Amino acid sequence: MSTDIGFDKTYVINLKSRQERRDKMEKTLRGIDYEIVDAIDGQKLKVRKLIKDGLLNTEYYDPNGVLTRNIIGCSLSHIKVWKRFLKSGLDTCLILEDDIFLTREVVRNQMDLEFGKPRIEFQTLLDEINSLNDWDVVFLGKKTQEVPGEKVTENLVIPKFGVSRYGAHAYVINKNSVKKLLDKYVPISYAVDIFLEEEISKLKVFSVSRSFIRQHGDLIDELNLSSPIEKNNPDSDTFWNLYNESKLTTCAVDDIVESVEFTNYPKSSNFTKFGDEYIVMMKLRTYG
Repeated sequence: MSTDIGFDKTYVINLKSRQERRDKMEKTLRGIDYEIVDAIDGQKLKVRKLIKDGLLNTEYYDPNGVLTRNIIGCSLSHIKVWKRFLKSGLDTCLILEDDIFLTREVVRNQMDLEFGKPRIEFQTLLDEINSLNDWDVVFLGKKTQEVPGEKVTENLVIPKFGVSRYGAHAYVINKNSVKKLLDKYVPISYAVDIFLEEEISKLKVFSVSRSFIRQHGDLIDELNLSSPIEKNNPDSDTFWNLYNESKLTTCAVDDIVESVEFTNYPKSSNFTKFGDEYIVMMKLRTYG
């Protein structure tokens, strides 16, 4: 027996080559009905074609100056899910990445007479989401356990821009907001989590005040990077795995980037909320 946990559909983005993650998700999401969506393999992408096809901008922005083919592949994977959801005609969906873990149980376990039904705490959250007059995106978790923001219900906040360190690993959208996301995100100029964060002031975005769902990669913020990581080793194809292999530093990119320069956040952008901080602008190759 499985349940939709309050949303019409749950999608899990998974790269075919990461079968171990798919297996882990089967255990993590036991009792929850979900559909696997094959992720786009960033290593197989041709940057020139993406630019030519209007999917990727020649100027790319990131607060940490990090860009890899896998990050672009992740962005395209989310777009793939958005298009599938839009085509489905359903009202709501939950989108998950395959490296997540639950901080609390969402559904009742097999020992419960109401196995498969949402637990009281999660049902309360669902009721609060349903009580919102209008919403575009609801994050069920960010990169931090506590999510700062303006409290709107017992469990929901309007998140503060940038404070909770982004995260697109667990969020809910609806049939109206998915059209806005598709219209605004292409051509891609940011990682998908940076994009969703940048849209906070433009769309009706909410977040749980305490993350129900987090990524294993979040743990790097809670560990001493100078020490060997023996337990709960973060596993992130977009960044951490390359960092751990000394193939990336905080401001480093792979060979798809022609040049890197530090620039102020655009005046017209919500990024101005970072104050006097800088963003890294990268110009992409249009050949090769």
